[in-house]
Amino acid sequence: MDQREINRQKNSRLSLALIALNTLLVLCLVVTGNLSEDESALNLLLAGIMATLLLGIFAFSYKGKAYRFGKWLFGIILLITLGYGALIWYAFQLGKAFQH
Repeated sequence: MDQREINRQKNSRLSLALIALNTLLVLCLVVTGNLSEDESALNLLLAGIMATLLLGIFAFSYKGKAYRFGKWLFGIILLITLGYGALIWYAFQLGKAFQH
């Protein structure tokens, strides 16, 4: 392997570690605090969106077959985030319907 590919793999691992650390820090921030149920559910959704965005940037910035796992992981996280967002939207709409 040449030096350029070794540096690329090192940067890739560092990027994944930073994405995981950022997501962990956002989740810690979301969990702590005196928040209502609605606020905590929306904060979890925002944490999921942030993680999906960072992973998407990672998955599509690195080229090559070695980074195919990042694209698969991005797709799975995107589906989970969209599903959670749809569930939160449905719960809020259902809450509005039973408010009266």
